[in-house]
Amino acid sequence: MRQAIMKTFRRTNVVLTGFLLINCFFIGPQFPGIKAQEAELSLAEPPETRNCSQQNDFFECLSKYNPLKFETGELKWFKTSDLKRLAKKVSKPKPVHAKGTTIVTVEIIIDTRGEVVCSRATSGHPLVRVATLNAIEKWKFNPYKVDKKPTAIAGRISFKFEGNKVSF
Repeated sequence: MRQAIMKTFRRTNVVLTGFLLINCFFIGPQFPGIKAQEAELSLAEPPETRNCSQQNDFFECLSKYNPLKFETGELKWFKTSDLKRLAKKVSKPKPVHAKGTTIVTVEIIIDTRGEVVCSRATSGHPLVRVATLNAIEKWKFNPYKVDKKPTAIAGRISFKFEGNKVSF
């Protein structure tokens, strides 16, 4: 009976801000006399993060570049085309031998010197995330300038892994 009940559970995962994950279990209509009382609250694993401070959080690193600085011009949101234009040293992540197509999305912050100060992978297979972050931490850029003044920039890049090919 217990195994039959366990097979009828449906699991619903809801991800909230701050990587809070709520797991709820519901019993199907096959057992109308049994009510599910079980609910589980746990923290989801945060995305992989690199190059951040020792307290080590992407959001902490981003807070150094307060979003209010967007208004003052101290921090800009980049487009991928801007990033390609500013690139001095960009090596694509090494392809991980995986079947099919995998897309990894990475958020990065580039400081006024053109160095990647924070990066975190927000989607994609864990092995591919690691390969992508390893490549990004070596990237170098010419400083992004607004009115001839170097400006920090932040944004997202999506990498598409297809067999042995990588594109962004």
